[in-house]
Order: sequence, then structure tokens, then C-alpha cells
Amino acid sequence: MLIPPISRYCFLLVVPLGLLTTCKKLCDTTDAPVYTLTPGQQAWTKPFGKDNVWRFGNANGYVRPYRITRAQTVSEGAGGGKSTPCFTYFNESFIAELERTDSVGYVLERTVRFQLTPANAADNAPLDAVAFLGSSRFWLPIARAEEGQLPLLPATFTDRTYPAVLQSAYAPLPPQVPRPTSVKRVFFTKADGLIRFEEFGGTVWNRL
Repeated sequence: MLIPPISRYCFLLVVPLGLLTTCKKLCDTTDAPVYTLTPGQQAWTKPFGKDNVWRFGNANGYVRPYRITRAQTVSEGAGGGKSTPCFTYFNESFIAELERTDSVGYVLERTVRFQLTPANAADNAPLDAVAFLGSSRFWLPIARAEEGQLPLLPATFTDRTYPAVLQSAYAPLPPQVPRPTSVKRVFFTKADGLIRFEEFGGTVWNRL
């Protein structure tokens, strides 16, 4: 069972003023709903094994290794506002982070982050999952795929056929201007995670 984090309201009041009162008295989140990942969503987290290394190669024979440095389910408080400074619900989200293990490449392009949020959470994100490859952002409609609203088609990359592939195009973060090495399209599967990404400069990296 996950323990909800300390509320922001409690932190603001207790620490500066030194009040001898508990967080529970200030913000009682005992009955706050906790939104969890569906079994279908959870299946997409399985490929992210802590310390596993994913390798990607391009047509010129270069290889990029990425090690999974974090693969964790966390409870994050959300909701609230001016009228309700306390958290009103919690998301049980999954977060994975990968980092290139070689020393080559622009610093911002050496990391990958994947976050999956419960499909029924009342957040403002347009979709339930998001991936960042370096400075490039991608929305991933995993919940829609699991509900059958988005058919996943087979695809073949470097002589390997994947039966159901989820792909997403670059979603810019204004005023960001993508570099040639920035990623413009990603491809995921439930069984393998990230299997392919394409850069603006034309280079394609396939999972080895």
C-alpha cells in the first residue's frame, strides 16, 4: 500500500511557523480517492526492468545503449486550488527513466523519461502517458489502445516484426526549436517498450 506524500499545505504552514500540529489536522487526506493503473496499463510497465540496458542501432552501425536507472510506481497528490489548498486525490503513477551509458552526445539528448498515469485521474494531461526523449515530448494514448479505441497495427523494422505498435509524433514545447538530433517520432510496444525512434535529421534508431 502506497503512503500519500505530505501535503503542500502542511509543508507551508508547519515548517515556516513551527506549529506543533500534525499534517492530518491541517489536511486530512484519509478519504481522498487514489486512482490506480488498470491491469492493461500496468502491462505496459513490464518491459522497464531496473538496470536493464536497451540498445539501439542505426544504419551506419552505431549503437546507443540506455540503462534503466529508475522504474517505480509512486503516489502523487493532485487537485486542490485557491479554495482547497490540500490535495483532493492521488495518482498511483509509474515513472521510468533511462540514461545513455556512453559518453557521446548532447547532454539534453542522453535521457529518456516515461510516465504513465491512471486513465481515470482528473488531470489536465491530454492522454494518460507521456514520453520524453531528450528535449522531445510525445503523448502516448495507451488507455485508448487498451480500450480498443485505437487499433495497434503490426510493423517490421530491421527484419523483426512487431504485432501491435503504438507510435507518436513530436509534440513541441514552445518556444522550443528542434535540433537535427532531436527525436520526431517514437514507436512503443506493450511487450518491449521503446523499439524505435526517428530524428529530425533523418537518422533512425532501431532496438537491437
